[in-house]
Amino acid sequence: MVEKWTKTSRERNCRLFVNLLKKTMALEILKPDLPNMPDEVIEVWLVPHYQRFGWPPSANRDWRYIFGLDRPFEYFQSMTWEKTEIELTPSALTRSAFQTIIGLVQTHYFGQLTPYSGMSDSKERLDRCVDYLKEHGTYPKPVILLSTPEGYEILDGNHRVTAFFYLYGYFNTPNCDQAVPCLEVKQEQPFWAGTPSA
Repeated sequence: MVEKWTKTSRERNCRLFVNLLKKTMALEILKPDLPNMPDEVIEVWLVPHYQRFGWPPSANRDWRYIFGLDRPFEYFQSMTWEKTEIELTPSALTRSAFQTIIGLVQTHYFGQLTPYSGMSDSKERLDRCVDYLKEHGTYPKPVILLSTPEGYEILDGNHRVTAFFYLYGYFNTPNCDQAVPCLEVKQEQPFWAGTPSA
């Protein structure tokens, strides 16, 4: 029994080390092109996409869906960033950001067909976020926001924000968990907010 545990433990530690190494190498590749962007923002938001699409962004058209169809890469290079804790409400989001949240709720809590229905692991991700928030009271990692005159856009963290709004009772969902609203979840959550240069 001890031998089996040791082997499993070694394998897990090896996987953690390899993931950390990959993340560190990715950060070294991306950081020179994004000197103003905090390491945590790069790690949380861009590294997973870099691992799928490569670098630089001009090499793969899929990056335009990450940065936005109407925003060149240079838009993000000159941005200023601030890490803060804010009480995010639906009214603080842009209309399109809130529509994404509504789409995830319609898909996963009402069973409706939406553009998010085809996301293979979307429900599992949402469930993990709900469970984590219920247990810890905070996000597993900060949500990445873009500050605009119309409100916040969510660059990374739609599932986390959806889970937060769900647990706060913003949505009247069928078969609602008895623990909603969940008062153990902190109202102020960690965010990175990027502001475009003037």
